[in-house]
Amino acid sequence: MYHNPHTPSVANIKPAEIVSHPKDPAKLALFLHESFHLIEEDDAFFTSEQAAEKAYNELYGKY
Repeated sequence: MYHNPHTPSVANIKPAEIVSHPKDPAKLALFLHESFHLIEEDDAFFTSEQAAEKAYNELYGKY
């Protein structure tokens, strides 16, 4: 589930990869939309699209 940083009220479910950060291989990053995003303490990750959709629907209503 990804919140648009420019429009916080917009959220989408997008597949992403957890990878080593290219500038600091000791840290992990989320690779999404062809760019790397540092993983923050309050980030939530889902093991499947169905799990993300369930959480999205609980928070925002139907996807």
